[in-house]
Amino acid sequence: MSVGNAFNDFLRGCGYAFRGIKGFWVHPSLWHYAVIPFLCVKALCSLLLYVLMQKFVIPFGAWINEILSGWGWEGLAGTVEVIIHWTFIIMMLMVFTAVSNMLFELFGAIFFAKMVRRFEHMIYRRPLVPDISFGEDIWNAITCGIYATITLLFTIVLFIISFFFPVVAQIVTIVLIGYRYGISYCSESGFNRKLSLWSLQRQFRGAHKLTLIGFGVAVFLLLMIPLISIIFIPGFVIGGTMLVNEECFPPEPFGGVRQLPPGTAPQLPPAYGQQQLGQIPFGEMSRNGTLR
Repeated sequence: MSVGNAFNDFLRGCGYAFRGIKGFWVHPSLWHYAVIPFLCVKALCSLLLYVLMQKFVIPFGAWINEILSGWGWEGLAGTVEVIIHWTFIIMMLMVFTAVSNMLFELFGAIFFAKMVRRFEHMIYRRPLVPDISFGEDIWNAITCGIYATITLLFTIVLFIISFFFPVVAQIVTIVLIGYRYGISYCSESGFNRKLSLWSLQRQFRGAHKLTLIGFGVAVFLLLMIPLISIIFIPGFVIGGTMLVNEECFPPEPFGGVRQLPPGTAPQLPPAYGQQQLGQIPFGEMSRNGTLR
């Protein structure tokens, strides 16, 4: 594999993150799968923030104010109290961004599983109700939660190591954590095929692995955007679904799904107008108005 091809595979993977975000927002029928877990997470985080402010930050600020006022520094006391309040709010917003993202993935796992099935049915013609029980959905969610927790621990360890090996450690961190993010967001589509996380990783070999890393790196960098990164998460799930369906299990030109040997480029369906006579592209109307 040439350097140019490897770079193109990596960039193609990055594109799946942005394609997934677009794919989610242009299909309103998918939105309700994200609304319920989003509202639950935001309500929980807002409640925690309120409790911390009322029980710890405000009393602490008042205590500092009282001490400084006792020393005759009334003007400084008010300023310090305001600084304490805003410093806490900024720090908590940064922490809650990371925590809320993780909680959103955890609480939304079952909803996202249904969203992926809906999306695969609409776009890739897979069965809308695969042979997966509710208990399996719960187990898959737990598996993803454990995998995400391990990824978080890896991130913390690599972050500490990066202080001793600047630049190189940051690059290694982005690639390794990006790879794990890529697997996480491809997992729902893999579960629909009865694949475990380990089995799913084996599907990404050769060029597919570079594509997966590109996808995961883009996800990793976008998740670092404070406050708004949570709204990208359903799109990342859709992006991972696109990646699995188009790279590992690309559709046959006229129905069905096949698995390509590792490292084999997918063959896309013929362009419109190149089909054999009498064949109508999926999802288009025939002359008599029948949806094929």
